[in-house]
Order: sequence, then C-alpha cells, then structure tokens
Amino acid sequence: MIQILTLKEEAYNHITGKIKNKKYLPKERINESQISKELNMSRTPVRQAIVQLEQEGIIEHYLHQGYYVCEKPMDMDTYLNLLDVLTLLINDAILTTEFSKQAIAEITKTIDEMTEATCQQTFIDAQSQFFLKILETKENEFSYEVGLLLIDSLKKLATNEVKQVMMDTKEKTVYFCESTVRHLVNNQKSYALSSMEDLYDYFVLHALKKVY
Repeated sequence: MIQILTLKEEAYNHITGKIKNKKYLPKERINESQISKELNMSRTPVRQAIVQLEQEGIIEHYLHQGYYVCEKPMDMDTYLNLLDVLTLLINDAILTTEFSKQAIAEITKTIDEMTEATCQQTFIDAQSQFFLKILETKENEFSYEVGLLLIDSLKKLATNEVKQVMMDTKEKTVYFCESTVRHLVNNQKSYALSSMEDLYDYFVLHALKKVY
C-alpha cells in the first residue's frame, strides 16, 4: 500500500533531509517562504513542519529573528581525542626538531597575532598557525598534513561556547606559548615540552570544565 504524505509531512521530510545532508548548517536561518516555493505549497504546512521541528529540538526560534537550525551538542570525547593526537604531534616536533632563528621568528609572529586578536576567529586562526609552524619546522610532510587535518576537525567540532572559552583563555594561552618559544630559543626542549603540557592541562582540565 502506497503511503500518501500530507503536505506537512512532505515539508518536514524536506527540511530534515537538508539538515541531515548539511544543506542547512547549525545556526542557519530557515526561510519559510523559500521552502514553500521549493515545494510549491503554501506556507501553512511549512510552518506546521517547522513548529514540529522546534518541539523536537531540531530547530529553535529567536524572537523577531525567525527559526534557526539548532547547534548540535559537541562530541566532547571526539574533540578531546583529536586534541590528544595533535598534542602528541606537537610534543614530538618539539623534542626532535632543531629550531632555527627564522623558525623561531615565524612562530613568534603567530604569538603576536594571538596577542593582537580581538575576535574569536582571528585568535583561533593565529593559535592554529602557532601549532602548524611548529609542525612545519619538523619538515615531515605527513606530520604536517595530519596536524592540518586535526586542526580543521577541531575547528569544525568546536561550538560557540568552546570558541568563547578559547578566547577567554587568550592571556594564559599566549603566556604558555611565549614560555615554549623562550625555552626553544635556549634549546631547553624538556622545559618547552612542559610549557605545552601546562597549556593542555589548563585548557582541558580547567577552562573546558565550564562547558562539559
């Protein structure tokens, strides 16, 4: 027996399908008029579908702004596992690489960019470059490419809450990064490693506790 969908069900399936296929991203506005045009139906069944999705926690409503796709809860276990692997790569690079004056200058430049950053994205990008410059100095293409993929995945997983935590810890992050470079200049690799471990511990065991 063929099941005939109601217009509301058709609109519901259309919206959820786009969310699952990432055509609608978290925090993206749901355009009721556009959907009704796409499905060649009135706005009433589309609105009914949206209300149902709101009740199911898939869509959220902002007063005077409209309906938006909910931001999914972050998979903290995956985030921490990726961060652990990135940390291992960074630590290996610190312990096995000779850092030239030019390399130190390039790494220091990323710290300056972190210090000057006034918004989340600029700060996070600068911090990412700090780690990538360390990996780049190792001159191991595989390690660098893996680090690049890990950082990209961490950025995609991070919710706005986590990004704000990263921004809030800017002063401490800069401090630990500066300490790392200072020890690298003096070829004190074990101390440089300790500074990176202190940064990891502060971020994971202290700062992230606010959101998980």
